[in-house]
Order: sequence, then structure tokens, then C-alpha cells
Amino acid sequence: MRHIAKPTALVLALALAGCANLNGQGGKTQSPLAYAPADSAFVFGNLSAPPKEYAELNTRWFNQLRDGFVQSLKRAQEISDEAIEDSDTQKRTDALLSVLEEKLSQPEGWSAIGININARMALYEVNALPVLRLELGDKQRFEAFMAEAEQKAGVPFGKSEINGQAFWHAITPVNAEQILSPRFVAAVVGNHLVLTADAQRADTPLIAQLGVDKPKQSALDSGALDTINKQYGFQSGMASGYIDLQRVLQRITDKEHTLPWITNALEENDITLDATCTAELQSIVAKAPRIVAGGTELVKPDLKFNAIWELEPTLAKELTALPAPVQGLDASQRGQMVMGASLNLNAAAAFLQKQAASIVTQPYQCEGLTPLNDLAAEAHKGVAGLYSVANWVQGIRLNFSKLDINGQDFAGTLLVASPNPSGLIGMVQGFVPELAKLGLVPGGPAKQLEGETTASMTGDDKSIWAIMGDKAVAIGVGEESKTELEHIIKATAPAVAPLMYFGFAGEALVQFMDQITEEDIMDSASSEWEQWYNYVTWPLSAGSVELYKEIAYTDMQWLATERGLEFPQTIVLKPLPPKAP
Repeated sequence: MRHIAKPTALVLALALAGCANLNGQGGKTQSPLAYAPADSAFVFGNLSAPPKEYAELNTRWFNQLRDGFVQSLKRAQEISDEAIEDSDTQKRTDALLSVLEEKLSQPEGWSAIGININARMALYEVNALPVLRLELGDKQRFEAFMAEAEQKAGVPFGKSEINGQAFWHAITPVNAEQILSPRFVAAVVGNHLVLTADAQRADTPLIAQLGVDKPKQSALDSGALDTINKQYGFQSGMASGYIDLQRVLQRITDKEHTLPWITNALEENDITLDATCTAELQSIVAKAPRIVAGGTELVKPDLKFNAIWELEPTLAKELTALPAPVQGLDASQRGQMVMGASLNLNAAAAFLQKQAASIVTQPYQCEGLTPLNDLAAEAHKGVAGLYSVANWVQGIRLNFSKLDINGQDFAGTLLVASPNPSGLIGMVQGFVPELAKLGLVPGGPAKQLEGETTASMTGDDKSIWAIMGDKAVAIGVGEESKTELEHIIKATAPAVAPLMYFGFAGEALVQFMDQITEEDIMDSASSEWEQWYNYVTWPLSAGSVELYKEIAYTDMQWLATERGLEFPQTIVLKPLPPKAP
């Protein structure tokens, strides 16, 4: 149950990613992306305003989550009172959370503090630290919000200036053993709200992160995002961008680019990256150099997103052999809750064997990478296991038509794709002897299993059905599963086979979330920090059910293509009821 709330985080992240200016406010030169250096290790942002329909959806979803967010703010105040020992820090935190809660409770919502949730944004790297830059809807309102919170706190907020630019910052408690570094920083620069971290070092100038002056060449000037959008079909009205993993590694290993604060952090954690380690890490990252992401369709008619981990062409080509065909493992065969995976075990064994042999021939010398040598040396065991079952199984598709986790009741189907369905039945019937009596044949009807073994699996009140096709065997639990089995066994496999697939009807998500209790979430925590996090975010998670009610179906896939590893997601929305005249 630990990560049951992750769909909430995903939907919220998708909504957040959609921040783009509804009214096209400001020109290209005022775009937050104009302040992202062209050589940033990562950049995400909007190049243009979103379609009207998408902006309206974004606004509606934020408003639906607002009550949950307000409740989460109240809980955050409770936790801060318990977790923060310094009295002045506690006063500042309580005041900020309290005033924010009060403002968001107003009909205006985020606009009450000057935030336009459809404003242009950019997230990028400067000085090996993240910078979030948002176009404010009303900068005077935001500054008034901060002033009101400071007045309520009764103690001054941390405020400083650099080259005439004012900024707020976290304050190191008086009795702290060392200064807070890096510290959180917020500033209003022009009409932008800038949030970042300050290393508090002369060799890591904060002024560069605040972006008082534009860089010599920005990500906007370089055309990098334009190129990515055209290459992958990303829409400019939604945040798109990249993480350049080679630049990330460069920030850590290249003496010319590594900042002293990173060097010190590595030394404090006893991490040594000599020339050998650097070269070996570079060789690994060169095979998977960049991650790109963005929206490919915005509400007309669906929401579609994709993230691609770009791979070296030869490696990408080899990985395309790993997925295997599994019938119905895509959105053409929607279910209530569908989960599945595929793997060409012969191809996987050959790939693993090749990679292991390469490492055994030339072992890693870097101490931090030597565990890979051990894995390579033992890989033959896994390879043998893959080859031994390659002729029986190549994928599964599981669909829950009913799932009651509290009542421990379920119904659904399990399809097992196989190069040899008859042989698979012959192997399984040693464990389920009732199968031998059914006389299943490819293309035949679904037949009911009866006997002690099957009764012990589901209870006397549940019927179990089985069916065989030319390329799969499937079983179903529940009387209604017979019809589904006879349908799914005839379904076609997707043109591009996924390595993994997840599909959920909106109603199923609502029903599933309705069964999850706050007690379940709290019990799943493995640490005090996770328990606090679960407690604070529960109202937001519970509130996400309202979003799921607007979803007809959503699915996510893991694909291996010649571009790399792709992770597309589609959200099919229900038609909204007509507006009252």
C-alpha cells in the first residue's frame, strides 16, 4: 500500500507541467526561458500559450484540488510545530502556512497571492542548482502576501540584497552548529518569481541563479526546445524540455565545470571520482545521454504525454528485440484495471549474455562500479533461467473487472502469451490437474474448471474458466469472465509491443481510491519523515478522486523503440456536461 497515492502525484504533476500563459502575457524576451542558460544541464518550460481548452482544464483541476491543498497546509502547520525546534523559524513557518491557507481559501484561490496557475514557467540549472522561474500574475499581490506573513510572524523574515536585487532566504537558527547551506531563496525579479537554493559561497554566485541579467545565450536563443518539440511532436503550449545526463555528470566530474561546493560535498561523503571513475562513468552515460519529455496532444480530444530516454543507436536497436507480442496489451482492449508485461526471453538472454561478456572481458576499475563486475560474473545463472522458460511464456495481461481490497474479493482474467500454448498447458496441469480434463484446444470455447484445487484458490462461490488460443492461454475468475476470455483470446497484439502496460478506467480509479483509508497510508510509512509526508498529503490525495471522475480511461506504457526507452501516457477525458444557458 506504500505507494498507492502515486497516481495522485502523477495527475498533479501533469497539471503543474501545463503551466503556460493563458493570455500570452509578455513577449518572447520576457519568457522565463530567456533566463535559462543554453548550457544548463536540464531545462523545461513553455514556448507559447496553451490551447484555451487545456488552460481551462488546468484551472478546473487546480480548483478541484484547492480544498485538499488547504487541508494539507493545516496539517503542515501541525507537523512544523512538532518538527521545528527553533522558535523563530517555527513562527515564520506557521505564519507563511497560515496566511497561504487563508488566501487559498478565498474564491480567487492562487490569484489572491498573485500566482497565475496558467503562467509561463521555466525550470533549469545554474551553478549545479535548480531554478524555478514563474511569471507572476500580480507581483504587488505576491509582495503583499509576503509582507502580511512577516507581520503575522512577529519576527523578521530573512531578507538580503545582491547587486541591488532583494531576495528572501531561509535563516540559520541561532544555536545551529553550522550555517544552513544550501538555503532556500525566493525573489521577485521583474515580473518573475524565482525560487532556488543558495550555496552561500563566493564561487557560486547567487546573482546568476536569480537571473537579474540574461545569460549570453539562453535556451530560447539556442532553439534547443524548438528542435526537441519538432523532433518528438511536443506541443509548445505545455512545458517540454530535457535532462542532459552528460552535462549532469560533467558538473560532478569535470574539474573545469565542477563547482567547489560540489567537490566539498563529495569529499564530505567520502566519494572519490578519479580519472578512471570519470572515464568509466562517461562511457556508461554516453549510451543513455539524455531524457526528453513533453505533451504531444492537449485536450483535442485527449491528453497525451511522452518521455523518452534517448539511447545510443546500436543499444536502442538491440533493445527493440526485447518486447514480445501480447494480445490486447494496449488501449484497444480497455479493461477496468489492466496490467501487463512482455519479454522475448530468448532475446533478453542473448542481450544479457552480450553485456555480461563485455564487462567480464574488460571489468570496471572504479570502486563504485565493481558490483557490476560481480553481477556480470553471475549473469550466466540468470541467462540459463531465461532460456529454460523462453519456449513457454513471453508475456501476461491481467485485468481486474472487480477489485475489493477490503473485502478481499476480485474477478477478472489473466492471459499468458506463449509461443507454445499446448506445451504450457501440459506443464501447468501438473500443478492444476483439472486442466487435463478440460480438453482445451486452440480456438475452442472457454471451459469451466471444477475440482478441489480450483475451489481452494477462489472459494466455492467463484467459478474459474480457461481457454486456449494459437498464441496464448487465459483463465478467468467469475461467471462474467467467460465472455471476456472468449473476446480477449481473439484480440490482436499491438503493432508496437510494450515492455509494460498499465490501463485504468476512471471509475475503477475512483472505486480503488475510495477503498484506501488514511490509516492504510499511515501504516505504510517506513520512517518518521514518510509518516509526516503521508499525513500532510493525505487530503490532497483524497481530493484527487474528483479529478479521476472526469477521466474515462488512462494508460501508461514502457516502449523500446529505435529512439530509446519511451514512456507515453494518455488521459481520455469524459465529455463535460453542457454549460447552462
